Amino acid sequence: MRVRPGYRTLLASPVAAGILLAFCPHMCAADSPADGPAAARAAMKEERMAWWREARFGLFVHWGVYAVPAGEYHGKAVPHLAEWIMSTARIPRDEYRGMAASFNPRNYDPGQWVASARKYGVRYMVVTAKHHDGFALFDSKVSDWNAVQATPAKRDLLGELAAACREAGMPLGFHYSQAQDWYHPGGASYGKPWDPSQAGNFDAYLNNIAVPQIRELCDRYGPVACFFFDTPAKMTPDRARRIAAVLPARTVINDRLGGMVSADYRCAENKMPASEAPAADWELCRTMNGTWGFRKEPTTWIPARDLLRELVRTASMGGNYLLNVGPDADGRFPQQAVERLEVIGTWLAANGDSVYGTRATPLPKQSWNGASTLKPVKDGGWKLFLHVFGWPADGALRVAGLADRPVSVKLIGSDAALVIDGGSGLWTIRELPAVPVHPDVSVVELSFASMPGVTQTPAELSAGGTCLLAPGDASLSKGNIRLGRSPDDPSQAIRDWRGPDGTASWRISVPKMTTLSVTLDISVPILADQLAGVVLVNGREAGSFVIPAAKRQADNRITVKPVTLPAGFSNFAVRLSGSATAPPVALRSITLATIPP
Repeated sequence: MRVRPGYRTLLASPVAAGILLAFCPHMCAADSPADGPAAARAAMKEERMAWWREARFGLFVHWGVYAVPAGEYHGKAVPHLAEWIMSTARIPRDEYRGMAASFNPRNYDPGQWVASARKYGVRYMVVTAKHHDGFALFDSKVSDWNAVQATPAKRDLLGELAAACREAGMPLGFHYSQAQDWYHPGGASYGKPWDPSQAGNFDAYLNNIAVPQIRELCDRYGPVACFFFDTPAKMTPDRARRIAAVLPARTVINDRLGGMVSADYRCAENKMPASEAPAADWELCRTMNGTWGFRKEPTTWIPARDLLRELVRTASMGGNYLLNVGPDADGRFPQQAVERLEVIGTWLAANGDSVYGTRATPLPKQSWNGASTLKPVKDGGWKLFLHVFGWPADGALRVAGLADRPVSVKLIGSDAALVIDGGSGLWTIRELPAVPVHPDVSVVELSFASMPGVTQTPAELSAGGTCLLAPGDASLSKGNIRLGRSPDDPSQAIRDWRGPDGTASWRISVPKMTTLSVTLDISVPILADQLAGVVLVNGREAGSFVIPAAKRQADNRITVKPVTLPAGFSNFAVRLSGSATAPPVALRSITLATIPP
């Protein structure tokens, strides 16, 4: 990984039949990129991405010679990622090759790997065909540094897995380190090479090892569902095009090939993107214990609950979740990984409809802890799934920003008769049972006859009695005020605010009459004179404030006198008064906090 930074069994579903069509071996001739590969790939983008967008959950497998040292060298633990041990410990090439003599996975059962993946709810697998150490899990004809010729196993380990995946109808993709290679002369590396035998010409390595091996994978181990390229050091447009030219038009590729080659999806590693959903297809690849390859020493494992919730959050942002396992040198999954995958698989068996084939949520951030997904269903209907992490103690779940009343509402896995009431963008689901169906993620399903609409979201108080009014949720009127960022201050803010006409307003909902403190977070330029402003509640002035003069750029947290909101919806607004030629200020946020009676 990056240090920086049976078709037969699937035929029952229409979507699976589409997957079969996309990867059917008799179509391989049409995949040939010999005639305009870039144009062919561009024309088939939507077709090849159909199965990928449906899948949502994949299993990443990091396996190779690095499973033999398993994070230790000369009896000492080597820090950093286990699969990077050759580089981290600066192991000479011949010495590292000698470790392959102990790579003889007698307990490797590819059929069991695939059967287990299906039980875990996995919809595609990605395995390291060749990682940065240059070792190939397959019977490569262009290098003897592979599982058949360099290990006592004498087995085409990848070929066996590819056959098992075809038999089971499991799409299979390959991780391939196209640029970084610490074994073959000329391969790239981060930092200086540490063994004279690594010296060589990068283009010769690319032409004689990388491109031929990628062609082997496409020609002999397909259909290839996807390629996960990695660490694109030295990849110029010309070099990347050499690889792109041999890729089947039906094969999905990530954004790490390099050289400005058009990618099908964006890859995030071990970290969720910002709260704003990415604009295009994306995938989060995640390790369970801080390393991708197998490590024998104890490591800290992420709780199954957190992994499950991250899967749900990823789907709610329109992404795929690629969860990694690092088998040991004998071909077995670590027990800690199995336990976590079994938790996820059991949950998906009951709630998979809320993840597979879903789209990013149309709803804004809610006051409760959880996520949501949207899914089209046959006959033009839609479902909105609410994934609830923190179960409401009062048996009521409030949904903000939804314009339409659902046709039906139910709690998956329960026969509880739920009631929904409300309107105008704020609904309340009532009569939830006292105990959640699942301790980590329970799912409420809302059904609609057509795609549900959304409204301007009313802000709500959190369980702690606070509310943050964000710039992006404001309605801006009059004047030149705008939502944006600046080179000196990259945070989103309401900018170019000079007065006297500009107003920023928010809708707020409180369950009962509530008195709130008001704090403004304002960035102020050099001001010769102070500026003033007012706070309005439902069109009436409820308080005023002063922005002091400043001799230099400064950030101010300005407290306004408390305001009282009636039960239900209110309009909360801020207006700046003063000269239209005064230097502009930026409003970063407003914090409201309940004042006890």
